[in-house]
Amino acid sequence: MTDDALFGFPGGLELPDWKHWSTGAPLRTLPLPPELVIPLDQPNGRSRLLMEPGDAVHRGQPLAQPEEGWAVPLFAPSSGTLTAVEWRLSAHADGRRLRCAVIRCDGEDRPWPGQAAPCDEPLALEPRDLRQRIRAAGVCGLGGAVFPTAEKLEAAAEQGVHTLIINGIGCEPCISCDDRLLRDHADAVVEGALLLARACGADRILLAIENEQTEALAAATQAAASAIELRTVPARYPSGGERQLISNLLGQGIAADGLPIDQGLLCQNAGTAAAVWQSLHSGEPLLDRIVTLAGPDLPQAGNYRVRFGTPVDWMLDYLDVRWQERMLIQGGPMMGVALQDPRCPVTAATNCVLLADADLLGEDGEQRACIRCGDCAAVCPVRLLPQQLHWYAGDHDHDALREHGLMACIECGACAVVCPSRIPLVREFREAKAELVSADLEQDRARRARARFEAREARLQRKREQQEARRRAKRDALRKAGEETDGTRQDPRKAAIAAALARRRRKQSDPGGDGGE
Repeated sequence: MTDDALFGFPGGLELPDWKHWSTGAPLRTLPLPPELVIPLDQPNGRSRLLMEPGDAVHRGQPLAQPEEGWAVPLFAPSSGTLTAVEWRLSAHADGRRLRCAVIRCDGEDRPWPGQAAPCDEPLALEPRDLRQRIRAAGVCGLGGAVFPTAEKLEAAAEQGVHTLIINGIGCEPCISCDDRLLRDHADAVVEGALLLARACGADRILLAIENEQTEALAAATQAAASAIELRTVPARYPSGGERQLISNLLGQGIAADGLPIDQGLLCQNAGTAAAVWQSLHSGEPLLDRIVTLAGPDLPQAGNYRVRFGTPVDWMLDYLDVRWQERMLIQGGPMMGVALQDPRCPVTAATNCVLLADADLLGEDGEQRACIRCGDCAAVCPVRLLPQQLHWYAGDHDHDALREHGLMACIECGACAVVCPSRIPLVREFREAKAELVSADLEQDRARRARARFEAREARLQRKREQQEARRRAKRDALRKAGEETDGTRQDPRKAAIAAALARRRRKQSDPGGDGGE
């Protein structure tokens, strides 16, 4: 289908195409570093370490199991020794520290003897078995969200989906990992797409590629099966966003609080499809990913297959990249996060390492006051009013931020790019979102504390009522017992008083008493 049949999406903008920095050379593989660092705290959950420091590990051996949230199983990317579990800085905007397992590699890359056997005909597996194999391999979304693939497939199969969309669009100017993957291994993407469709029950597959990725489109056309429809879309940012892609291809809008599966749709990244195919055909879990290394005037720019846990600084030093005088960004110039520690490891979320400067990031101008030009609203792909959110964020007006849909912001950065006042809108919105989350957590803690207090008061009230009921029952029982005895029986105390009065009267009537005889 041609671009003319597309439905489009609101907002967006055209950005310079810098993918040529990294697409000139074929896909290459980096060697193993001396040390691998595996975060146990994942973006969507936490995992529990299965080993102790000092234990030997093999490539593909289970390292950690999901413990909380939507985590995926973790595996040792290579053989060696688990030396420590440490807190390390992560590639988060707030610079948080994560628990990490540190493996000292032995250089032998010995496979784990207990890994699953390769599957020669994975399409012959039942959908439930396919999903279980994908879950056991720890496959997650390689487009950035790293959500467990098997869980998305499970939900899609339960709810029922009719269309699977494979997203091969690297919409940011510098990220070309999906482009290079399609050029070099389009067959893996196509075979993986067929497996994903069988696993979720979709009977239609759309493979979306940017119209400027001519070599990737040619490779995909040659490899595509008859069951796959190829679609090309204009290179308009952020056309690779899930909701924007669905709107572009099918003309369907997804509510801010809804999901694509609510409308019978499922989106998966091209890298995820290839990872599914690779894990089933090799029997190995997900241990690496393709990382784009990009930057202006960077001879080593390209796409590299890198093991998870590889420190970014080691990767750059191995490639003889002079990175100390540049800013390191994980991701692209629009939605990437500055690395506060160059020793941060490569994870499933690391689609690109960008060496940038202030001019490339558009941060070379001085920030000024908002002039309410409305350019930010014109390019917003989710129809928000960034200038209003800017004011409410500055006033910390949480109610207004919620009312104006801050949480629907996808942080694409389009508003910040077109802002003539150089206001860092995305950074403000991220901080405001964090405030809202913190406020919600505080309210939740207050509600739980109030509920605990009210429950305690209710327990104490019930205890008081039970005690009073027991006392009342005891009094009633004593009164009933007294009524059943002889009504003429005199109270002992009254009888004693009466006897004393009688003796006194006798003494008064007989003064001599016994001694008068």
